[in-house]
Amino acid sequence: MRLKIFSAVLITLAVAGVSQAQDDGKILSGKLEAAQATEIKVDLQVYSGELRLKWIATPGMAMKAGDKLAELEAPDYAEALERGREGLTAAELGLQAMKDAAKQYEDSFPEQVLAAQRRLERAREELQFFREIDRKQQVRGNEMNLEGSKFSIEDQEEELAQLEKLYKGNDLAKESQDIVLNRSKRRLAQSKERHKMAEDRHERWLKVDLPRREQDLESAVKGAELEMQRIETLKANGNADLKSKLMGAERRHKDAVQYLAKLEADAKALVLIAPHDGVMLAGGLAGNDGVAMPAKAGDKINRGLALVSVINTATLHVTVPVLAGARAKYQPGTKVAVKSDELAVNGSGTVKLIGMLVRDGKVSARIEVDNAEGKFLPGAKVGISLPE
Repeated sequence: MRLKIFSAVLITLAVAGVSQAQDDGKILSGKLEAAQATEIKVDLQVYSGELRLKWIATPGMAMKAGDKLAELEAPDYAEALERGREGLTAAELGLQAMKDAAKQYEDSFPEQVLAAQRRLERAREELQFFREIDRKQQVRGNEMNLEGSKFSIEDQEEELAQLEKLYKGNDLAKESQDIVLNRSKRRLAQSKERHKMAEDRHERWLKVDLPRREQDLESAVKGAELEMQRIETLKANGNADLKSKLMGAERRHKDAVQYLAKLEADAKALVLIAPHDGVMLAGGLAGNDGVAMPAKAGDKINRGLALVSVINTATLHVTVPVLAGARAKYQPGTKVAVKSDELAVNGSGTVKLIGMLVRDGKVSARIEVDNAEGKFLPGAKVGISLPE
């Protein structure tokens, strides 16, 4: 981020380090400062890889707005950019999938409602039919099967009795008689055994299978009712879960777009540009002597570092204390003479601001010094006086 340091708009108190006015109040003294000075920091938004200084201008060079002051290298930037693009692609696919799901839900939901209603109606009809008709018919059907089995046994017993009566005292074809009688006896014995097994199965069916069948039908009704409630809830709130997932996908897509945009902007931020005309300094403004080179090509650079600064010396300011009684002589617009003994130069200035609060019998005046020719330097002590 470029941190611009501007002078205060209204000067009301004397600045520390400014010398006191002479006893006669005719010559005032203070130190010149640049009207516009900017620290240019290494300020990247999202790139977190290594940074190294590739090139930096020579301190003291005059710069125009837009001139290149320094350039950084980012060895890991290409990989970070690829990951950012991959992240955006994944977010786009995820968002499209959620949009498709939302569209499918919107298109299919009416049919889901109808299907749930049909399932519930049919489940209720099945249960009602079972209780009113089917159960009775099944019970009666099993009883009829048992009755048929019992009747068959009775018929076989009668048939066997007739055969025994027929063959009694008749010795003709003895072997054939035995075969017929034994066959009838075996068939009768098996019929009785099957009948007993059928009775046992019928007993279990009455006590276990039939109640289970009713329970299954009741569960089917309950399940259909719950499904209908779920569908109705979705209808009432518009499927909040799907909406939430869609919103999450939209947020992730937006974040991915912003991240990639910031990452691409970081590539431009690797070149530090002069924000305005002025003289270039290496490093920050605090304690800078104008020739220091705190970093050289190849050095590792930390984020947030004030790598270079630009000072516009075309216009300088000086704040001086004016005796309160002489305040009227230093109204804004008043022309003053400016002299620097240590630089051995003279010039002129204009009063821009005059303080309104008195401290120790003095108010502060802010003087703007035209330095288009570059005769004066920031930090130089100057004397301010009114024209004779």
